[in-house]
Amino acid sequence: STEKVLQLATDIALEDRNISAKAVSKFGVRVEYSEEFGIQKKYYFPVYKGGVISGWHVRQLPKTFFNVGDVKGNIELFGQWLYDSGFLLIITEGCEDALAAYDMFRMLGKNYRVVSLPMGANCRSLKNNLKWLDKFQKIVLCFDQDKPGQEAVKEACSILSHKNVAIMKLSEKDANDMLRNNKQHEFLESLNKAQPYKPDGIISISDIKDKILKPVEIGKSWPWSSLTKVTYGRRRRELYGFGAGTGSGKTELFKEIVKHIVVEDKLPVGLIFLEEEPTLTAKAIAGKIVNKRFHIPDEKYDQEELINAVSLLDGKVHLYDHFGKKDWESVKTVIRHFVLTYGVKDIFLDHLTALTAGEDDVNKALTQIMPEMASLAMELDFTMYYISHLATPMNGKPHEEGGRVTVSQFRGSRTIGFWTHFLFGLERNQQAENDIERNTVYLRVLKDRYTGLSTGQVIPLTYQRDIGRLVEENDQGF
Repeated sequence: STEKVLQLATDIALEDRNISAKAVSKFGVRVEYSEEFGIQKKYYFPVYKGGVISGWHVRQLPKTFFNVGDVKGNIELFGQWLYDSGFLLIITEGCEDALAAYDMFRMLGKNYRVVSLPMGANCRSLKNNLKWLDKFQKIVLCFDQDKPGQEAVKEACSILSHKNVAIMKLSEKDANDMLRNNKQHEFLESLNKAQPYKPDGIISISDIKDKILKPVEIGKSWPWSSLTKVTYGRRRRELYGFGAGTGSGKTELFKEIVKHIVVEDKLPVGLIFLEEEPTLTAKAIAGKIVNKRFHIPDEKYDQEELINAVSLLDGKVHLYDHFGKKDWESVKTVIRHFVLTYGVKDIFLDHLTALTAGEDDVNKALTQIMPEMASLAMELDFTMYYISHLATPMNGKPHEEGGRVTVSQFRGSRTIGFWTHFLFGLERNQQAENDIERNTVYLRVLKDRYTGLSTGQVIPLTYQRDIGRLVEENDQGF
């Protein structure tokens, strides 16, 4: 019972925690000994309600916990009854940590006010005692350095958002471990260096000053020099969307970019081509390396050429055979595997529309997919390229006859436009009588989030059928 606990000793050091008798006495902790062996058996930490003891948190050595009396409801912080107000208040995560902090400060001639959460990493008591906490000008949190402790820091700072709150960083797990390792000077230094809490994502100029002062570098090149020039290259953590009518050369353009990354950047790529057999994809990309159409049935080539070209792709091109699974959850798993297992930094999805084919509401599906895709690119630091089909234009030329591509024609255009860094439209008149015109793709920049300067730029690309390449007229060495 509570009355029996009050009869136990309160001026004895906690031997296994290196906590002094003065700290035990100040905080009213009680110690029970084993009658049989004469050694410390239990520690009782008082629980207060309305300024009076209502119960006890008990530690049975070495590490079993239970309660005595009434310890539920609006209980006070451990040690709260000792202080009325002040400038500085230090809050630890555990009762023993509060005792240890008090001891370390006392060793150094300091008499700071220290309290603790009464029930470990549970911040409910902070909400229940805000009126008392408001009597202190500054609050420093000294919680455990493990994951639960740091999660509790975030919760505590949310509750105390109206206060001047700082966070202590320790080289040990908690304050008691600092005491047991004689790190009282370091503990005081940690208090003096406690930093104001900043929510995740909040940064100051000093945090990024070195990056700000660096000259801006152009990104990685595209296969076509004009596109590199107007977009300032390709960058990580960005999404690039391509839209065109059926048969306009979207997949062909993708394969040119893939070949460029593998050969010029010497980097691996991840291909999620949902409507093309992997063998055909690999043959077509290999052919671009040596200007041969390996994927065309009547193409003349030496088998050794194919062997050599394919060997250049081995270990660099990773493909996905979906076996009919064309849902975003499956694709998301594949992307993570490509990046984390193979070190891929460029992911190609052909095409986005296939992921929403079975959905009743395409716009709703894209509202989930696009932000997750953007977050994934940020989290894993890769570049995402995707193809999207277009809605049939209400007026003007059909896309298959060279009709102008606009952002609004992308299926789910509002969501796609919001999350994508660059949007490109491919325009090609497949019915043109002129052979040159029929094989010319106009690559139009529809959206440029990076600088806005390239929006509206149009780059003509010619498909050279004899070598199976999509080239820009002024580029050499393709």
